[in-house]
Amino acid sequence: NVQAVEDGVAVNPALMLAYDDEGGWNAALQCAFYGQMDCLDCVVDHGVDVTALDDSGRDSLMLAAAQGHTQMVAHIIEQSFADPHLRAHHSQATALHMAAAGGHFGVAQHLMDAGALVSIKNAAGKTALDIAATHHGDQAPITVLLRTRSDLVKSTSADISATLLYYLAGFVVCVGFLWYLASYFGHHI
Repeated sequence: NVQAVEDGVAVNPALMLAYDDEGGWNAALQCAFYGQMDCLDCVVDHGVDVTALDDSGRDSLMLAAAQGHTQMVAHIIEQSFADPHLRAHHSQATALHMAAAGGHFGVAQHLMDAGALVSIKNAAGKTALDIAATHHGDQAPITVLLRTRSDLVKSTSADISATLLYYLAGFVVCVGFLWYLASYFGHHI
């Protein structure tokens, strides 16, 4: 609760700054895990490292994403407290992998809007889409969202390639036509 955090900071700010539980969680990681934005802002205002990692290499964004705290994820992203591409140490999972495992649609939307990539693979070689499909099925909203956003990236690349080929073909036709005109008029002048 925010009041307990503020009271703790008021009584002994050094204790709050130095807090670290057995898993390497500081106060900012605790606040993110429990979805307490006011607490997170309070501890950050008092100097707690919001970019800290726990013993598994997870940051505040990953913990909030895994728990499905959509507003906390949005807040962390808006405040630039975390990198959506950061990977946990051993699992190599990103916040998007964690949101996919939990089926957290809104969290995944915020992460992808912030630039999180569906194509990143974890240590097991799985993308967030693979994880969502395995845990929630092919028709689950999270799976459809990830597939749609993944396909959007692929179709955009394909559209760019097709457009470039179209213009290249047009250029070749123009050069051929100009060559024809030059040779035609060259013989008739």
